[in-house]
Formats: sequence, C-alpha cells, structure tokens
Amino acid sequence: MPTRPKSLSVEELLLLSEARQLAASGRGRQIRESAGVSQSELAAAIGVTIAGISKWESGQRRPTGPGAIRYAQLLRELTKHLADRKGVNGKRK
Repeated sequence: MPTRPKSLSVEELLLLSEARQLAASGRGRQIRESAGVSQSELAAAIGVTIAGISKWESGQRRPTGPGAIRYAQLLRELTKHLADRKGVNGKRK
C-alpha cells in the first residue's frame, strides 16, 4: 500500500510557493549573486545538488520538497542581510 505524502503546514506551502516564484522570475539567482553566494554554497547550505540549483535558476525544473522550502528560507535571510548592508537610505554601510 502506498504511503501518503507528508502534509505541509500553511507556512511550508507559502515557502514552497515563494521558492517557485523566486526561481521562475530569476529573483532567486539575483538575490544569491548579490549576496556573493555561489550555487555550490547555496546547494550545500540547503542540502540539494548544484545541478538542482542550476535547473531551478534556469527554469528547467520547479523547486520541490524540503530543499525548496529551505531555498525560500535562505533567500529570505539573504534578502534581510542585503537590506541591512544597504541601510535605510540605500547607501552601503
């Protein structure tokens, strides 16, 4: 008998949707590059392959599963970090 897939929380569903939007729009790659993070560093941090990140960022595949959720979480953190570095007035600190 097949096993049922794990139910996702509302937060996880939102993160999955966010990951897909970030990847499809190219914004995920833009955030990653602005933060100076390589595909290999990102892949290692979220537990997916470099090829997986490459396929997400090129639009060849949609992010799925726990890796996609971690992708969205990490990109949120990188966005906060970039905003903190930039400061309120748009100038680098």
